Amino acid sequence: MLEQEPTIDDERDVMSNVTDGVMEQRNALARFDEVESCYLMSGGYDLLVFVKGASLQKVAGFVSEKLSTIEGVISTSTHFMLRCYKDQGFLLNTGEASTTRLTITP
Repeated sequence: MLEQEPTIDDERDVMSNVTDGVMEQRNALARFDEVESCYLMSGGYDLLVFVKGASLQKVAGFVSEKLSTIEGVISTSTHFMLRCYKDQGFLLNTGEASTTRLTITP
């Protein structure tokens, strides 16, 4: 977590002092090929990491075996994107809403 409250400078940009721990975690995350993007965040968590894998199981395994074992990582929360409706300003799948559900298998 960030140890100091953000301060605002004369140009109204948000500035903050980031702890060394977050920067060390960022550097550790960057070495993994599976990590596509890593963002410093405000709010309930410090880093937002986008991971790419061949399957949900591969991503879950990567998070539990690699990311969660990095020193200083207290917890992780994993979310999977199931369907995209709008991407970078472009609406996708603009036809009628489907009444069929996605197939879920154990």
